[in-house]
Amino acid sequence: MIPSAAYLMKLPPAERQAAVDGAWKAAFDELRASQDRAIAVECKDADFRRWQRQNKRCLLLVRHEHPSTLAVKVSRDGGGGGFEHLPLSQIEVLPQSDSDFLLAITPQWLRETMPTFCTSALTLAGDHWTDAQRDRWSRLGVVAGYINNEIWLRAPQQRRLLNSRNRPRRAALPGLWDSK
Repeated sequence: MIPSAAYLMKLPPAERQAAVDGAWKAAFDELRASQDRAIAVECKDADFRRWQRQNKRCLLLVRHEHPSTLAVKVSRDGGGGGFEHLPLSQIEVLPQSDSDFLLAITPQWLRETMPTFCTSALTLAGDHWTDAQRDRWSRLGVVAGYINNEIWLRAPQQRRLLNSRNRPRRAALPGLWDSK
């Protein structure tokens, strides 16, 4: 189970990251041990590194009927509104996708043009979903979280812990910039 945000915020940063990493790995290991082999992630380390370099993230979206072969019509949670058309040439559709749900690697510019789609919904909206579909949605949500966590882990340690505002401007070598 993934720890609550309140619990995580009380931890020091290093312990917080270890707790999140451990929770995602445990959830994914439990999922991998289940009978559902269609959920297994077969991404290589090079895939995660490439997606990290290109600033891509994994999104889980609901797929809707659309006649075009160049784009896919999706919504965030399967509710009545908020449809978008994703160009298939700009996303990488993962093999875990099916006729109901789309698991895709999306570039940053696409997430910025659709701000409501920058995260996946936690639950499906509406009453028309079966229990099997809701279970598959939650399983694919764990897969998307695992992939995003693995992409994030491939970031260089300095970039993960420091942003441009708190990064030291020059090396802290003793005596090098001391005033005399």
